[in-house]
Amino acid sequence: MARAKRKGWITVNPCEDAEKVTVKRSEDFNVLSVEQVHAAAREASSGLLRAMFLTAAFTGLRMGELLALRGRHVDFGNRILHVQRNYVDGIEDTQKPSAAQRSALGPGRRRA
Repeated sequence: MARAKRKGWITVNPCEDAEKVTVKRSEDFNVLSVEQVHAAAREASSGLLRAMFLTAAFTGLRMGELLALRGRHVDFGNRILHVQRNYVDGIEDTQKPSAAQRSALGPGRRRA
């Protein structure tokens, strides 16, 4: 915001009077029990969100991996997920695109 004000893009920096918040870091890691995961999933607003929450909680997949997951990547018989793609910055691919690739493709474009 300060840069935007210096550049003349905005006349007032709305963040100037904001108080800096200090967050104390902790090495504690809170892990939900299986029952808590299911309870939280039951509160999801849709079946898709419920499925994504459960999949993330029990597999450790990242958001981009979840968003790129397709039915053909799921082997229900062997209970295996094949994580083959990732969805980052509007691009679905087998790997995270570089900044140059993202700018060349433009926002929201997917590679074949």
